[in-house]
Amino acid sequence: NYLLLVWVAHYGLRRPNRIKNYYNWELDTAFKKYGIEIPFPQRDVHLNIVRKPKEPNTDFKKTENEE
Repeated sequence: NYLLLVWVAHYGLRRPNRIKNYYNWELDTAFKKYGIEIPFPQRDVHLNIVRKPKEPNTDFKKTENEE
């Protein structure tokens, strides 16, 4: 993990989110320019889809032995 410390002028303290977004944008732009990628942890997701069971077939044909 890295920590980035920056010093800003006093007017930057009034809008800290704007300053943070600016630095994040500039870092992202520089990383893309130099081909630097930050890997994210990969996860395998397995979905078990439970389907509604089919109705049992009750339409049986009689065999010759049953007649």
